[in-house]
This record gives sequence, structure tokens and C-alpha cells, in this order.
Amino acid sequence: MGGLVRLEARNHPWGFYLEGLYLSVGDDSRVRLGRFRLRGVDVNFDAVLSFVDFGGMYRIGDAENSLDLMGGGRFTYLSNDVSVGPIDPHDTKRLVDPIIGARYQRALSERWSMSLQGDIGGFGVDTDLVWSLAGLLGYRLSERTTLAFGYRYYDFEQSEYDIQLHGPMIGLAFSF
Repeated sequence: MGGLVRLEARNHPWGFYLEGLYLSVGDDSRVRLGRFRLRGVDVNFDAVLSFVDFGGMYRIGDAENSLDLMGGGRFTYLSNDVSVGPIDPHDTKRLVDPIIGARYQRALSERWSMSLQGDIGGFGVDTDLVWSLAGLLGYRLSERTTLAFGYRYYDFEQSEYDIQLHGPMIGLAFSF
């Protein structure tokens, strides 16, 4: 299971953002030796990865063509739990890193728009390097609602972990 939520507030040209990503994967099975199952020896795997980005932004340009300069932080939560029978090691990390980034937005027509966003951080604070890139294509359904399609890539490098997370995304944006 996974999901991403982003909240933004703006009082032109200043704004702030809060974005959360949550991903949980797991599997359970029984140990086998050939065709035989070992009774009472179960294997369980659960992993959780969460990012919470927060910060401020400054807009250069207007609603038709703009560049947002962003600065803030990324909180990362990693949890791994692997158990084989009675052996149950568990590892949890909570990390906070500074990040800087930018987002370019452009209206392509009355209804279509595009957005490119990138950030980089870590700088050796809690992680060696964290960065992400995203590209979105939006279709305005109404004056206050936009349907967006895109792709996002996260890269997370720390002494014990090297994680890449990427894939397509779809979302709805509401303006108030």
C-alpha cells in the first residue's frame, strides 16, 4: 500500500508546503525444504518507508509561467521487520535532513499545464544524499480542480541503506 498527499498555502509570492509519502510492503510464508513444509517455522517480512517534506517557497513569475524556489526539510522514517520462526530482528530509523529545490510550472493551453520539480538534500546531516524529481501533466477539470498525471523518482542514500523509489502517479489538485 502506498500514497502521497501534498498541501500548499500561498500568499503571493510566499508560500509553504507539506507533503507526505507512505509506502508499506510485506509478505508472510512458511519455510519449505524441497516439497516439505516445516511446521511452526513462518517467515514474515514487513517494511515501511515514509517521507514528510516541509518548507517554504518563493514564486518568481505568474500563474501562467512560474518558478518556485523551495527550502525546508525531509523527515524520513524507515522500519524493517524480518522474522524467521522465533528470530525477529527489527530496525527503525528516523532521520531529518535539509533540502532545497525548485518547481517550474507552465500553462500549455487554457486547460493543460505542466510542472517539473526537483530537490536535493541530506548533505551528510542524517543521510549522505536524498533527492527527487517529478514531472506532471495537468488537465483542468474546472476552475478549482485539476487532474494530474506524472512520474516521480526518489533516491535515498545513507550508510546502511540505498533506496530508489519511482513510478507513475495520478492525483487531484483543489484550489481554494
